[in-house]
Amino acid sequence: MGWLRDYLWLNSSQLINGYNPFGMNSLSVWAWMFLFGHLVWATGFMFLISWRGYWQELIETLAWAHERTPLANLIRWKDKPVALSIVQARLVGLAHFSDPICIIIIDNKRNLSIMAKKSLIYRRRRGKKIRTKISFDSSILKKEISEIPSLSEKWKIHGKLQSPPRNSAPTRLHRRCFSTGRPRANYRDFGLSGHILREMVQACLLPG
Repeated sequence: MGWLRDYLWLNSSQLINGYNPFGMNSLSVWAWMFLFGHLVWATGFMFLISWRGYWQELIETLAWAHERTPLANLIRWKDKPVALSIVQARLVGLAHFSDPICIIIIDNKRNLSIMAKKSLIYRRRRGKKIRTKISFDSSILKKEISEIPSLSEKWKIHGKLQSPPRNSAPTRLHRRCFSTGRPRANYRDFGLSGHILREMVQACLLPG
């Protein structure tokens, strides 16, 4: 609360004499607000320094008033409440804020790990089904495409690479490189990946 005290003294120096024993002027209302600001600062400073003492005194005052109230005196307690210390109050606040956060983080990690394991298992199962239905390996066919010079043979192998179910989507068929069989070609107009297109341009195999 020191910043509030410094702010009041530095920016309200003209208001200090607005209300004094010798009289008052037009700034008396602002002088009272200046004093009220000091009261706020002093109260906050008291909370910071003597937290337990202040609350314990407040509890004692309420207990004294409770015992001397006719209706409230019908309800008595065995042990008088005691105020928490600063360390105890901080531990209680830390427990209130940290326990839900820890529970949420642990629950999210547990769910993410389960989902990741399930997705890997399902992906392996799908791969096994595809390999049992199709009697070829895509890596071997890609090597054959790079080794075979004739375009007709490349088209045949390219058709085999399109036969698996995962390649049945129109986007994957459209973006596959005709020369290498890669599933994603950079240039859709040519249907070729970037390095193949660059090699063909350097070899003057493409018009323009």
